Amino acid sequence: MRVDIPEFKKEMAIHNYKSITALAEASGVNRNTISDMLNGRVFPSADVMCRLKETFGWSGETAGRIFFAP
Repeated sequence: MRVDIPEFKKEMAIHNYKSITALAEASGVNRNTISDMLNGRVFPSADVMCRLKETFGWSGETAGRIFFAP
């Protein structure tokens, strides 16, 4: 399992999150966690995935495609 990082960054741009800090503030997820996730160092916990899914307003299908990329 891995996060589709390019797709995640694309979603950040679409939703106008211009920085990791802005996304962290909106989602309540620690900015270091988001940074580590975007750099491929960690896989997000279920709690982090749920918070990000809610922040972006993703469907379950979209979240699954991003968080569980082949």
